[in-house]
Amino acid sequence: MHLDDPFPIERCSPRLRNAILAEFRWRSPTLEELISIPSKQWLKVPGIGQALLLELEAIMQSELDQ
Repeated sequence: MHLDDPFPIERCSPRLRNAILAEFRWRSPTLEELISIPSKQWLKVPGIGQALLLELEAIMQSELDQ
């Protein structure tokens, strides 16, 4: 996967998907956009806690590994 490809939002749990889409005003972000946000900032996003941050980081890493 390239950094400018759309992030595979369908791989996220419903809670994580909603939090990401709300943060990006209901559009699907690219992998690069998600990676550019530091973990500390993600934890300030409504609905994102430690468990969802870990889920997001795992999905991003698996996409980068492909």
